[in-house]
Amino acid sequence: ENRNDDYDVTTQFFANYNKSFGCHDLSAMIGYEDYYAFWENLSASRDQYELTNFPYLDLGPENLRDNGGNAEEYAYRSFFGRITYSYANRYLLQVNFRRDGSSRFAPDSRWANFPSFSAAWNVSEEEFMPKSSILSYLKLRASWGVLGNDRIGYYPYQSTIAFNNGIFYKGNEIVSVTGAALQKYPVKDITWETTESLNFGINLGLFDNRLFITGDYYIKRTNDMLLELEIPDYIGYENPDQNTGKMYTKGFDLEVSWKDRIGDFTYGVSANLSDFRSRMGDLGG
Repeated sequence: ENRNDDYDVTTQFFANYNKSFGCHDLSAMIGYEDYYAFWENLSASRDQYELTNFPYLDLGPENLRDNGGNAEEYAYRSFFGRITYSYANRYLLQVNFRRDGSSRFAPDSRWANFPSFSAAWNVSEEEFMPKSSILSYLKLRASWGVLGNDRIGYYPYQSTIAFNNGIFYKGNEIVSVTGAALQKYPVKDITWETTESLNFGINLGLFDNRLFITGDYYIKRTNDMLLELEIPDYIGYENPDQNTGKMYTKGFDLEVSWKDRIGDFTYGVSANLSDFRSRMGDLGG
């Protein structure tokens, strides 16, 4: 039998601002999020029942009973914001910023900043672009940003203790003794794994946008990857998690679609093609 107590509490606040004046459009958003998760488990069991169709704990043999319990706890907090600006639907700019803190890391290494920027040029809105049913839409895009990853167990910066039972002889009697030992070597300053991305894109509409092409080329670099590094066995610890790895990725995404109408019948077809290559960099030995 298992009894679980599991709950997640999320608190969010948002504030939005929008303003248009002449050819200018401006919008802004700021936000806050607090997340807390708690999970607790209690279990009990017995084995080799005489009445297998009545499996309640009181009917099982007392010498074959067992129980257990554990809990997990995790929290993070985020402050974030975004500003979007557009001029005549021709020049587009967006700035994002996040400040995230995770309970998985020590207080001195808990917080990190993650900015991002993106810009677009709607070339088809320029006066020098001739109106044509062949080239009906053209937008060029570029973006850069950094994101973080903290998915690495719960508290790798702390010295966790593992408990086990050992069987010993005390005279002619067998006794069970509980022992404890440090299980994992802590790395006090372990912190966020970060991925920096650079993206270039194009949106192209042809034949009154019946044929539409979207393409993106991106470069990603992951720093301070959260990896388990090998340490000598004689130290007596499991391999600790550390910020040590690097990875480089290049790739592209391409989508081509066709939409049209024949009388009252509308149809569409699309195809996608993606490819990327990742290369591992320094892995800290």
